[in-house]
Amino acid sequence: MISLGDIGGKRKPSRLTPVSPILQKIRLVSLTFMEAAWDLALWEISSATTIVKETINDEALLAKSTQ
Repeated sequence: MISLGDIGGKRKPSRLTPVSPILQKIRLVSLTFMEAAWDLALWEISSATTIVKETINDEALLAKSTQ
């Protein structure tokens, strides 16, 4: 079986390859920002969904009250 590392004659570096402390900090900061961005996006979606549900309920109540 051919592995991806064999294609092109290049091997992928092992996960155990030492990484400099600066790169580790950069990765941690970028992951933190990505996680925060996802949290914000999910919160925005949740808020928008709640607003839409409330609007639909208000419209339904208004329609019932005018009948």
